[in-house]
Amino acid sequence: MKAFLLAVLSLAIAAPALAQLQAQAVTPPIPIIKQSVGNIVDEQAALADVVDEGRAEAMARISREQAGDRRHRLTDEMLVLWEGPALRPKASKPAETVLPDLLERTWRDVRGAGRTARRSSTEAHLHALRIRLKGLRYGCETVALVAGKPARRTARAAERLQTRLGDLHDASVSADWLEALALDRPDLAGPARTLAEAQRQAAADTRKGWKQDLKEVEQRWRDWRR
Repeated sequence: MKAFLLAVLSLAIAAPALAQLQAQAVTPPIPIIKQSVGNIVDEQAALADVVDEGRAEAMARISREQAGDRRHRLTDEMLVLWEGPALRPKASKPAETVLPDLLERTWRDVRGAGRTARRSSTEAHLHALRIRLKGLRYGCETVALVAGKPARRTARAAERLQTRLGDLHDASVSADWLEALALDRPDLAGPARTLAEAQRQAAADTRKGWKQDLKEVEQRWRDWRR
């Protein structure tokens, strides 16, 4: 069985929320309020323009990649599978006997990445775990066609943790991007740093519970494959 991974990276940064004026004992003059609100709107529009430009550049890179040689090679290999690949003798065995065993290596990769993340839960280690979980999830979803409910339960558990770690990665990347923007564009430093702080908090909140989710994946696998 061949596995094909086609990854597409996209940049998605949420538009900033308007800053709120703090209530004060002495109400500031109306012209000052109008000027403050106007500055906030201008900063928001400028930040939205930067985000739109970054998204357009990312989409252009994706389009170039999709039209490149890698895409054509992948298509050719998929056509070989569609038309009928060369099969080994074990292909004559029942699918429900052969397919689950093919996931053993994928599971060992997940287990190893999980151990590394438990020892040191850096963003890089958690991201590596997410990638391994993706392979396990897709493999289990395929094997579930013949193995049934145990494989589907394992796939769902892997998907939950994969989603959590994906949200964590997105929030961290967004925060890094916004902090870099604040340094590169002093005129946007205020709203960029405010959004970066919000993304850091979102990442911290998303981190909570990932170890429990990993235990669930491990338990589902043991229940199925013991």
